[in-house]
Amino acid sequence: MKFIIHRGSKEIGGSCVEVTAGNTRIILDVGLPLDYPGDKLGDVKGSKLARNHFPSSAAHVPKVPGLFQAGTSVDAILISHAHADHAGLLNQANPKIPVYCT
Repeated sequence: MKFIIHRGSKEIGGSCVEVTAGNTRIILDVGLPLDYPGDKLGDVKGSKLARNHFPSSAAHVPKVPGLFQAGTSVDAILISHAHADHAGLLNQANPKIPVYCT
C-alpha cells in the first residue's frame, strides 16, 4: 500500500490524499485550502457543484493525474465529510470517478 499526500501535509485544510494498492487508486478528500479567497464551493461562476470542469488547470487545484487532469484512472473518491476543505474541489474532479460520501 502506498500513500501520496497531494495537499494538506503543510497546511490545515485542502486535504487530498491518494491511496494505492496494486492497481487500485482511491483519493481521500478533494479539498480547497482554508485560505482560498473564492467562495467555498470552488469559485466556479454559476455552478451548483456541477462536475463539468475537468480537466482543471486552476492554480488552487493539485496536479493529480486522472483526478483533475488526464492520466491513469482513479477508481474512487472518498469524501470524509462535506466541509469545503475536504470536498470543495469535487466539481473540478473527473466526472467519471465514482464518489462515496456521507
